[in-house]
Amino acid sequence: MKSILTALLVLALAACASLTRPTNLDQQAAYALAAVTATRHACADQLDRGRMSDSNGLRCLTLTDEAAALLGAVSQAAGPVAAGTSLDRAYAILRQLETMLQEGNK
Repeated sequence: MKSILTALLVLALAACASLTRPTNLDQQAAYALAAVTATRHACADQLDRGRMSDSNGLRCLTLTDEAAALLGAVSQAAGPVAAGTSLDRAYAILRQLETMLQEGNK
């Protein structure tokens, strides 16, 4: 089931990637927020099903909260450089979460 859930997450992210690419920071932040939401649900599901340890589950959920906060900062940033930095940091967290979900409890 874990591999099915991970596959669904990867397919969802791939489907989003096949859509028209976001062209401005607001669109990029919205795109990333959708990925954060999907990832949070995947983390919670794996935790609820016992396919992830409590500590990994808590870390996963904490990281999704951090990514969401960074994405919230994009719209409030003082300029495009600061907004881009927040967006880049959120994407880095998403990549870390993707790895975490793929590895499971190894």
